[in-house]
Amino acid sequence: MAVFNNSLTHEVAAIGEDHVSGATALALRAAEVLSSFITIARDWPLRRQREGLFTLCSQLFQAQPNMAPIINLCSAAMEAGQRNFRQPGEWAGEVGKVVENFHRQLLRSNSAIAELTLPKLSRTPNSLRVLTHSASSSVEEAILHAHRHGLKLSVICTETRPMLE
Repeated sequence: MAVFNNSLTHEVAAIGEDHVSGATALALRAAEVLSSFITIARDWPLRRQREGLFTLCSQLFQAQPNMAPIINLCSAAMEAGQRNFRQPGEWAGEVGKVVENFHRQLLRSNSAIAELTLPKLSRTPNSLRVLTHSASSSVEEAILHAHRHGLKLSVICTETRPMLE
C-alpha cells in the first residue's frame, strides 16, 4: 500500500542523494517532508496515519542514517504519533506541532550557536583563520555572523571522502 504520493517519495530520495548539505539543512528538509505527509494523512484512519508515519520515518532513516537531527526529528514525531488519539485530525494536529516545533528549533539553533561563538572568535587579534571539515550550516552561520560584526576571517573547508562533500 502506498502511504504517500510520488512527490514525497522523490523528496526522500533527494535527501538520501544529498551529500553536500549538512545535518541541519537535511533535517529541515526532512521536517518539510513530514509536514507534507501530515497534511496528506490528516483525514486517514488513525492506524493508517501511524503506519504511514512509521514507513516515512524508516525511509528517512535509511536515506541519511548518520544524521542525528533526522533521527531525533523522526523519533519525536513517531513518539507523538503513538499517543492515544480519538480522531485523525487530533493525531495530525499533535504530530504536526511536534514537527513544527522541531523545525523552529533547528532554525534558531544556528543563530544561537553563532551568538555564542562570536565572543570566542572576537578574542583573536588581527585576522582569523577557520578550518572546518565538511558542510555545516552551523559553522557557516557562525562565520557569516562574525563577518557581519567586522571580524576578518579566512576559511579553509576540507573535502570529505568518499562522497566528496
